Amino acid sequence: MWKKYSDLEPVRRLRNEGRELYGQRVLLTEKRDGENVSLWLDEDKNVRISSRRQENAEEDIQSRMKATPEYPKVVELLNDEYQGNIVVYGELLKTVGPTRIEPRRKHIHWILFDVYDIDAERYMPFNWVHQLAYHYKIPIVRIVDEFIPMSEGELFAKIEEAKAWCRRHRREGVVGKDYSNQVFFKEKIDLPKRPKLKQTQKRPEYPPMPEEKKVRISSHNLEDADTNMQSRMKATPEYPKVVDLLTDEYQGNIIVYGELLKSVSPTRIEPRRKHVHWIMFDVYDVDAERYMPYNWVYQLAYHYKIPMVRIVDEFIPMSEGELFAKIEEAKAWCKRHRREGIVGKDYSNQTFFKEKIDLPKRPKLKQTQTRPEYPPMPEEKIIRALQHAFDEVGEEKWKDVKIAMPIVARHVASEAEEHNYNPPKNFYSYYVNIPLETIKAGVA
Repeated sequence: MWKKYSDLEPVRRLRNEGRELYGQRVLLTEKRDGENVSLWLDEDKNVRISSRRQENAEEDIQSRMKATPEYPKVVELLNDEYQGNIVVYGELLKTVGPTRIEPRRKHIHWILFDVYDIDAERYMPFNWVHQLAYHYKIPIVRIVDEFIPMSEGELFAKIEEAKAWCRRHRREGVVGKDYSNQVFFKEKIDLPKRPKLKQTQKRPEYPPMPEEKKVRISSHNLEDADTNMQSRMKATPEYPKVVDLLTDEYQGNIIVYGELLKSVSPTRIEPRRKHVHWIMFDVYDVDAERYMPYNWVYQLAYHYKIPMVRIVDEFIPMSEGELFAKIEEAKAWCKRHRREGIVGKDYSNQTFFKEKIDLPKRPKLKQTQTRPEYPPMPEEKIIRALQHAFDEVGEEKWKDVKIAMPIVARHVASEAEEHNYNPPKNFYSYYVNIPLETIKAGVA
């Protein structure tokens, strides 16, 4: 049985923004620049090779994996009856890495970085993985640092030290691992400037693209943009760079979005320009069915030298007043810099909005609270929480306040958090006054 390796996000995008790592042993290992390739045994004891998103990796990946000196060692490891039902994960390197950060290498290798125990349903501790690697002579990722952070400052100081190590040793970044709670994250270094190559022609002479891999140009409402728009897009200096990005096998099945500028903008807000350009603003991963985080999009833009929209501000609003105050500040910036407006993006929940400078000004609200101000929790939601608590406690112990109240409090808080309500402070009165028949009716 195969398990896809956990999707890794930076520390700031963890559930509790890294606070879950305080007081835990955190291991930082180097992040190698290659392809995530895992191996495991099916029910018939056949060795299977999977990629990051596919249970059956493409033939090209399978062929390259089998050509590595590590493949027979991994097969021997998987067939060892003492190792149990496991999935081994590693990075399949190429002679030239996708980001060009690591130096060019002569031979292809596979580097082990984790092992998942299917029966225990958890990743195995690094010491255990290291022993396997040592025993079967399989290369394994290096440990950059190991520490127990007690505060935000200490955690991010250690991450910055590790990223500095990566820059010195030409590594893409680090992967952080808390094996106790099975919390994993990644932090990448900024992509380096690629060396300028001598050019003998304006563009490389590639063979014609196969029909099934043809680059398509769409507009806001049309899958196939009109001829005039397609011609203007192809005339931009960004078009060949976007084609290179789309045809890079490492980028997967993606759609790139950008703004095609004109010499005179439709609203006349932006100044007149001599040349037509295309500015990237988002990338959609078709397989994952979501827009990719800004940092990832920025790295692509940096890597392929594609211009990208600027960040005006980044913040965490805790109330309506704070949200609209920040929007007004950003719109003021737009007026100074002659921009049409801003686009707001919450990539976690895939929520997007726009605000234009010509829209009516909203009144500035005073902000006094430091926590989000949610509406009071409706009575039907409180009754629902009581029903969940009654279902857990049972009728016999329901009248025992010492037993029931902690469980009632937990379910009320959970219901309030799920639906973004302010939990009632007097939920004890609901516990006492709501008839038992009403609660039991909901449970039934």
